[in-house]
Order: sequence, then structure tokens, then C-alpha cells
Amino acid sequence: MRQLSKISLLVAIVTLLAVKSSAQTLTTSKAEESVAQLSQAVTALGSYAVRFTVTVGEYKASGHYAVGGERYLLTLGNIEVYGTTQLRYEIDKSRKEIVIDKVDSSSHNVLSNPLSAFDFIGDGYSAEILSQSAECNTLRLTPRQKSEQGGVMEIAIDSRSSLPKSIIYLLSGESVRVDIDHISSVDSTPAKFDESKYQDFEIIDFR
Repeated sequence: MRQLSKISLLVAIVTLLAVKSSAQTLTTSKAEESVAQLSQAVTALGSYAVRFTVTVGEYKASGHYAVGGERYLLTLGNIEVYGTTQLRYEIDKSRKEIVIDKVDSSSHNVLSNPLSAFDFIGDGYSAEILSQSAECNTLRLTPRQKSEQGGVMEIAIDSRSSLPKSIIYLLSGESVRVDIDHISSVDSTPAKFDESKYQDFEIIDFR
């Protein structure tokens, strides 16, 4: 009888673990589905424009960027960035300085690589659901490999449109929050970088 009780207990434990594992698999599946829907929703916009607010500690600033084809144009304070899939031209108007550098194609940071900011389809990140509601789902994306740029991210996604509402980048003990104040399709594509407009600017080329 005592032996039977032990067997029953083991069966109950195994069943409980199986149910827990099944629930975790289902949650992971839903998180991955939300990530895919986010990427698809942003891609479906085609060319689009975003107004955003960046918060880092006590620092807070508003900016905007536009994405179209393989180009983007981002403005934040005195900084203006023209970018492509290959190069970024960061213009500091206050210092009259232009920094040219290669684009880190593995980065999903909206401030440094808007073209790939919401392109998470693939195996680069594991996803988990932090919270769900009728208005918003919040996910945590964790790099599967340490070499993946951008670190851990927490993304709030509109439950109806699947478009992003905010992103928090957790980097080296510091968090950078980007609130998406507005995002919508546009008919135009961003202008190309035109060096002739900045003839009196110093150029620093890291290519």
C-alpha cells in the first residue's frame, strides 16, 4: 500500500511537470507569434515615419525618423543621421561635424539601425511574454548568443495593430526607453545624404 502511494505520487509529479512544460511551450509559442506579427505589421507599412521619445535616466528628448526602401533619416536634437543598409552619416550640427561609419547589420536598436529595428524573424532571440491585456502585450527578447548586438529588450506591442508602442533596451546595467509616439505609412522615401550641403563641416570617416 505504501509502495502504491509512492508510485501515485511519482505519477502526479510527472503529470504536473508535463502540464507545466506544455504551458511554457504554449506561452513561448504565443510570444514568438507576437514577434512575427510585429515584424510583419511594420513591414506591411512599406515606407513609414515615426515620432518617438527617448528616456535615459533624467535625460529625455523627442525625435523622429523615416524609413523607406534601403534608406532612413533620423533626427534627435542637434543630431541628424542619414543611413543605408551599409553606411550611416551622423551629422552634429552644433559641432559642424560628420561621422561616417559602417552599419552594424546585426543591431536591432531603433536609434542606431532603424532599418532592422523590428525585424526579429529568425532564431537570434528567444521571446517570452511579460504581460498581456486587451490593449497591449509586453514581451522580453533575449539574445540566444552573447555576440548578438543590442542586449535584452522589452517591447510593448499594440494588441490590435501589432505595431510597437515602446522599447526598453537593457544595456550594461542601464536602460534606454524609446516610446513610439506615432507610427504610420508615408508616400515618400527619405532623402539621400548630400555632402554638398555640409561643405564647411569636418568629416570623420571610420569606414
